[in-house]
Amino acid sequence: MKGRSVATDITDALFELLKTKELPQITVTELIKKAGVCRASFYRHFYLTEDVIRQYSTAMYEDINRKIPLSRTGIYEHILAVNTYLYSCRERLGLIEQRGLYHLLEDPILQQCVYQLQRLDIWSNRYQAEFYAGAVTQLLRAWARNNFAESPDEISRIIYTLMNQRSLKN
Repeated sequence: MKGRSVATDITDALFELLKTKELPQITVTELIKKAGVCRASFYRHFYLTEDVIRQYSTAMYEDINRKIPLSRTGIYEHILAVNTYLYSCRERLGLIEQRGLYHLLEDPILQQCVYQLQRLDIWSNRYQAEFYAGAVTQLLRAWARNNFAESPDEISRIIYTLMNQRSLKN
């Protein structure tokens, strides 16, 4: 397909196959046939089929960083914009959750949290990014597990409220 990248074709094919199969059941041969590419093209972009999901997540966050400005002011608006973007990816994120593959998103989410903390110049300690990444990963997983029942606005309000709680009540 003209104008599309081989990596995109492989990614689209993998998500199509994930609709009916578990990841360990998907062979590289089956994947490249579905994508309409040669084996060398797969290995030029990926080492393992799991890498397709990792790269999808990394590309998703790179796209978010290009499209959504990050500033200390308007943090709720930023959270809402990110969640609106993630909501648009809900079919694929839901498949990742259904197939038990969310662990493949952990490193890209951590990298995104490091990036945001550094860009906002609010890095305070070595564990901060891991704390936020863990929270983001689990909230996104829960949202996917609940079939994205909440709107981006509702989930953003939940996240914003949790971020701003000063103490735990008994």
